[in-house]
Amino acid sequence: MDEKTPHFHATVVPIVTGERRKTSQAKERDRPAKKYRKKNPNRPRLCADDVMNRTKLKEYQDTYALMMAKYGLQRGVDGSKARHISTREHYRQLGKERDSLKSEVEDWYKQRDDARDKFFHMDGCLKDKEKRLAATEQKILQLDKTVWKKELKAKTANTLMKAADRVGTLFNDTKGPEYQRQIGELQKEIAEKDAVIRAKDAAMGAMEARHEKEVKDKDRIIAERDSELDHLHRLFPYLRNLLKLENFLRVIGFAKDQVKKLFRFETVEVRGELYSNEFNRSFNADGSTAKLSVDEKNEARVLLHIDGKDHVHWFREKRRENIPEWEKSLEPKDKHRKCFRI
Repeated sequence: MDEKTPHFHATVVPIVTGERRKTSQAKERDRPAKKYRKKNPNRPRLCADDVMNRTKLKEYQDTYALMMAKYGLQRGVDGSKARHISTREHYRQLGKERDSLKSEVEDWYKQRDDARDKFFHMDGCLKDKEKRLAATEQKILQLDKTVWKKELKAKTANTLMKAADRVGTLFNDTKGPEYQRQIGELQKEIAEKDAVIRAKDAAMGAMEARHEKEVKDKDRIIAERDSELDHLHRLFPYLRNLLKLENFLRVIGFAKDQVKKLFRFETVEVRGELYSNEFNRSFNADGSTAKLSVDEKNEARVLLHIDGKDHVHWFREKRRENIPEWEKSLEPKDKHRKCFRI
């Protein structure tokens, strides 16, 4: 079925017999009817008064709905106030719906861009917090090193004081050899702790050097990437325009895989319709081919060609092919005139 609303067309020849309706109504009202030439009242005649009046038309719809109910057909609303709209009003409503859809699409793209900006902002904040965390950890390591050295010095000083006290008692104590042995053990412990301190200092220095090397390597890699990008932009000036063209291709109706082929400057066969921002409508493009090419006059510009034509001219030709008849009648025959001929 090619219609959204099921309906049928019937050709009716209203052949009736019997007395005219106006004559019978006049008799009922006791009024003298107009006199006509005498005719046989039972003679067949054409008359739409008995078969095409409001009551009969309603009866036709009711009885047809009853007969077609077993097929799932439902009768229209009885006494509906719906009225047929004009073609101009229909196109106006379509334009409003199209503008609404376009607004929703623009809102969606705006939300996507906002989400992307928010993501990049959060990513930047995260990297900044990571840098702060690394700096804080470095400070904590330095503080731990300083505190550990102070504690070790305090322990060493306390040990030396005890050793000095014990040495002072050697002159009055008969346990001199025992004290000498303890002093030797303390000196050995001090030497071991000094070695641990030197090892800690060496490990800390190696860690700082490694960290500085990693930072320099990352800066070097970033500089190389920036240099490579600049070199690519010098070799292929159209790259920046190509990235901006992706959103435009998706809006007018190209799929993701078709956009990839177009970016490889391959010819793509179009299926379905393509949307025109200029005319706010879609046009049938089945069997058409599309391809990107670099502008010969401006190497930084990329052009979209459909069927070998610039996409702007292609859409305008499609518009001229699909102008409705009622709209063609409104166009002036003399294109040089600025007013309509009435």
